[in-house]
Amino acid sequence: MSTLVKIQDKNGTPIDETNALPVSLYGSNIVLGTQIGTDQAVAFANSAAANTQVNVDFVKPTVVRNRYKLAFYNPSTITDLTVKIMSVALSFGGGTRYDLIDTIVIPKSQAITGTTIDSYTKFVEGLFVGTDLRLVVSNNTALGAAEGFTGYIRLREV
Repeated sequence: MSTLVKIQDKNGTPIDETNALPVSLYGSNIVLGTQIGTDQAVAFANSAAANTQVNVDFVKPTVVRNRYKLAFYNPSTITDLTVKIMSVALSFGGGTRYDLIDTIVIPKSQAITGTTIDSYTKFVEGLFVGTDLRLVVSNNTALGAAEGFTGYIRLREV
């Protein structure tokens, strides 16, 4: 993919568009890629025990990229979430296996100087090395009678 970049001279005056240069954005960290699947809901019921696991599966896209952006929305003010990023390995040792790629912790929602932080991003490489991708999401703290919530995960190419 290319885009036109407008160039300015040393005084900040734009140079005519006919002199603009096409620049490739391939390999950059600008999020231009397609979203993989749809936003995936991760629901934890009221009174859920600590370490309740929810599996989220993403089907391997036709064209695999080197880098992906995983975005997490955790509205809970009670619990952090642990996310295990797994590659699905078919017919490995006589069955389907889940190879651990990485483990990350998504902090609980918090207000810092008036700004609520409840969404986090992690850039990851090496996804879809085998076949599909599985995320195993668990709550780190037991939830109370009215503390259930639904978070969301979004996966995009970078």
